[in-house]
Amino acid sequence: MTYQLLMTVGVSLALAVMLAGCDPAANTVSGSLPSVPADIQACFRAGPVKVPQKALTVAEVESLWKEDRVRLVIEQRCGRRFLAWYGDLRKGWR
Repeated sequence: MTYQLLMTVGVSLALAVMLAGCDPAANTVSGSLPSVPADIQACFRAGPVKVPQKALTVAEVESLWKEDRVRLVIEQRCGRRFLAWYGDLRKGWR
């Protein structure tokens, strides 16, 4: 169970780092792509659950796991919104 939690945290963190690397200021030139909407950026920047560096009780692990599951669902919804936004953007892009 600890391995799954660490993998989930790692994947979520990697996604957040990739999206955080985007520079919205770079999209100010005429004809360039617009910035990703702020609500989608904020959703992805929330990141994974912070796991304390200590021996955890079973109850703490369960609580952290549940919180991580909730954040994962939220990030999946953000991903779907992002894909829909990007799909609409591509339709109108010339």
